[in-house]
Formats: sequence, structure tokens, C-alpha cells
Amino acid sequence: MSIPTREKALVAASLERYCDLKVPAGLRERVQLDFRFEGNGITLFERRARHQLPGQWRELPLASFRYVAGTGHWFLFWHDPEGSWHRADETPGTADFEALLAEVDRDPLGRFWG
Repeated sequence: MSIPTREKALVAASLERYCDLKVPAGLRERVQLDFRFEGNGITLFERRARHQLPGQWRELPLASFRYVAGTGHWFLFWHDPEGSWHRADETPGTADFEALLAEVDRDPLGRFWG
């Protein structure tokens, strides 16, 4: 079962606000934050302009949020340098998407922002 329509709209609005506030307006020609829904999950990624290839962007995955329809909970995942995703076991699943987004922003273990 996919993410319920209302939940998806609320989460998209939260992520749009977060992405807009996180990157200062003066840097957005070079760095952007964006997200993509994929099945029962969402990937938050950073986009960086490619200096040698004008108009092209490189995407760097930052976090993944996965929704479990049976419980209505979201789970947080981090991306390692080798390209694999790992569940952030120290962060329990929750129905409160904003709590997981706040955890990404705090980044106490340096997994999302370095």
C-alpha cells in the first residue's frame, strides 16, 4: 500500500519548506535541496551545479524516509559513501514525519550533513 494521499501532501509541504529554508537564496544557483517520492519512500538529496558542465547538476543523496502503511510510521535511513542505505537504528519509527526531519537537521552522528 502506498503513502496515503493526505499524508503525502503534508510531508511534501514540510519538505518544500525545509528545502527552501535550508539553502540561502544567494547560493541556489550552485546548491539546492530537493526530494523525490519513490514508492513508499522519499529521498532527500542535495543538488550541486557541475562547474565544467553548465546546466547540469549532480545529486547527492542525504536521507531517505520510508513509510510503513501497516503502522503509519516513518523510518529514517542514511546513505554511506559506498552508495548503500542504512536504517538509523538510534531513531525509532514514528508517525511524526517532522520529528525525523528535525533529526536530519540536527544530525547528531554526522551522517546526513557530515
